[in-house]
Amino acid sequence: MKPELNIDSISVMLIVLALVPWFIQYIKSLEINGLGKVELITEDQKQAIQKNADEAGIFTGTKENKISSNYTFYNLRYEDPKLALAGLRIELEKTLIKLVEKNSLDGQRLGLNKMTNILSKNNIITSSESSLIYDISGILNRAVHSQLGEYNSETFDWVFDVGVKLLDSLGKKLSE
Repeated sequence: MKPELNIDSISVMLIVLALVPWFIQYIKSLEINGLGKVELITEDQKQAIQKNADEAGIFTGTKENKISSNYTFYNLRYEDPKLALAGLRIELEKTLIKLVEKNSLDGQRLGLNKMTNILSKNNIITSSESSLIYDISGILNRAVHSQLGEYNSETFDWVFDVGVKLLDSLGKKLSE
């Protein structure tokens, strides 16, 4: 557009840095060849999600052996972690569909977030549980669509544990 304008690599980097604050919320990890990979789920975000999990009460009284025997995807946790997260996402959606059907609500053919919203509005799940679903659904959706790329095993373990315990908590609502 303007031939008199000199744009070099420093100018491009400054423009990218100026745009980062607006786009960082949509990026969960960043990998730069030669520099490594950075997980962009910050400690603050983890703590916020952990707070929602604590408020939902999903970490009290849950036994590891009981959980692992309930879900077929659980055994994939160490063999194929991405597939395990995809299985968790699918199982979470199936559980929400069952909750919607059990309570005779219109919404079983909607997406995960819309079903969560309907269940929360009808006080079937708590606001803490719905917040937790919203918090982890992005990661789980990327696993289903094979968009995770490389992952940080510590972050994976944490998301997997939170998700399985949330799933167990929602399963208890089905049996009530």
